[in-house]
Amino acid sequence: MGASHYAAYPAWVRLISRGVAAWWLSTDELLANAQELIQDRTVVWMTSQSGQSAEIVRLISILEQGSEEVLLIGLTNDPASPLGASCDVRVDLAVGEEHTVGTRSYMNSVAAGSIVAESLVRGRVENAIEDIAFTIEGLRTYLSAGWDANLSAITKAVEDTKRLMIVSRGASLAAAWTGALTIKESANVHAEGMSAGQFRHGPLELADPDLTVIVIPDGIQSWSQDVRLLADLNRCGARSISIGPQPIIAEPTLPIADHRGVGCSIAQVVPLQMASIPLALASGYVPGEFRNVNKITTML
Repeated sequence: MGASHYAAYPAWVRLISRGVAAWWLSTDELLANAQELIQDRTVVWMTSQSGQSAEIVRLISILEQGSEEVLLIGLTNDPASPLGASCDVRVDLAVGEEHTVGTRSYMNSVAAGSIVAESLVRGRVENAIEDIAFTIEGLRTYLSAGWDANLSAITKAVEDTKRLMIVSRGASLAAAWTGALTIKESANVHAEGMSAGQFRHGPLELADPDLTVIVIPDGIQSWSQDVRLLADLNRCGARSISIGPQPIIAEPTLPIADHRGVGCSIAQVVPLQMASIPLALASGYVPGEFRNVNKITTML
């Protein structure tokens, strides 16, 4: 659910690109409407930072009572959790304790998920690990020596934001969805993440000076589409922002850490996580402080 669900999206994109019959579903939808997908010789892959959210616990109970032969892969930060204790293959996220909004757990889930996906398709696991290691070094610099400059640039870009949408395509959608969720949770500011294609099918009508749209490029293949979208946003009077080492056109840009390959979905979310800090402060909130929910959701 939430960021754990979004973190699995790049892995799903990789699986289907290799012809694997895979479904990417939030656990509540799997429970409510799609249990029939779980048949003999099904691999069920669950990702949960806590390993004990209500939907995860319920699905584990159903799997244990069923007659189907199922292989359960679990990505979790708590090996002793119901998920950690029940899965056939456990991948430890090894994040340590998350005290507030999940940030490291999302990034580790993307990294671990990418490695698992490469293993499942008999791909180049070593390349994925090298890409992640390269991205980690980029993030070390970005979050240490570059912290002040990067936060200042991000603060300037998102100031006076009233309504926020974050759009992208492909595997980069994981960062758009998670960034919007983080901003809602951490800054108490309404933000919506969606595909750039879906945005054109109606929500573009929202474009006016009170709307800020952050566009996350998904590589060279969508570059021309991103350019057109940003130009249309400017023509409609909306505030447009991109994420990257340089602007796509003339819009402000949220700086990003050096990254490579599967590390892209990890690096892309960090500027959005950081954007929650000035957005929260501008609204009079403490960044990352929960008001209405708890860290772990235990109610269905």
